[in-house]
Amino acid sequence: MKPQSEDVALRNAVLEEFEWNVLLDPSQLGVDVNDRVVTLVGTLDSIAQKLTAQSAAESVDGVHDVLSRIDVKIPVAAQRTDEEIAQVVDHVLTWDALVPEQEVAVSVDDAWVTLAGAVPTRRQAEEAERAVSHLVGIRGVTNNLELSDPPVTPEAVRGSIQQALERRAEHRARKIDVIVDDGAVVLRGSVESLGQKRAVRSAAGHAPGVDVICDELHVDEW
Repeated sequence: MKPQSEDVALRNAVLEEFEWNVLLDPSQLGVDVNDRVVTLVGTLDSIAQKLTAQSAAESVDGVHDVLSRIDVKIPVAAQRTDEEIAQVVDHVLTWDALVPEQEVAVSVDDAWVTLAGAVPTRRQAEEAERAVSHLVGIRGVTNNLELSDPPVTPEAVRGSIQQALERRAEHRARKIDVIVDDGAVVLRGSVESLGQKRAVRSAAGHAPGVDVICDELHVDEW
């Protein structure tokens, strides 16, 4: 199959995935595929729908990467004041067992939420952003959370990530290199799918002492 026809087939598969997902309206989305990289465009009603569309595209076999150019336009019925949104965000973080909400400062400007402060692990920072992103009435989230735990040695971070990959059977991705420098982790090499790529990123995000993840992994199905 020629690359162009492969891209057409992938585009059709992504559109079919959108049709199958009851949370999405395919008429609101446009899909472009170039060399197995999917670009999504359109306007949706919430960040949650935007993330759902991106996840649906990533789940299609053969997709190497997904770029989101989707805008969020809040319907009039779902619009809230910045003060109301801030109160709801505080409430959600208070009830999320994975987020030390007392360490997170919330500000809202024109329905855009910014999270600041410090949490012990990168996983908690990501969980805070995930929880807020599913709320109705927000246009976007900026995650400025930093890590409060003292840094660990590069050897300890690298070992923690490699052990996690072994536990999760991701050792099949044998060509992965883990490079650690002052809390920043660079992941390089090839994986078999976007799902495996997400698993590797997740393993790195759970490691103590990881502040920034630079994903340089690429999908190589063969």
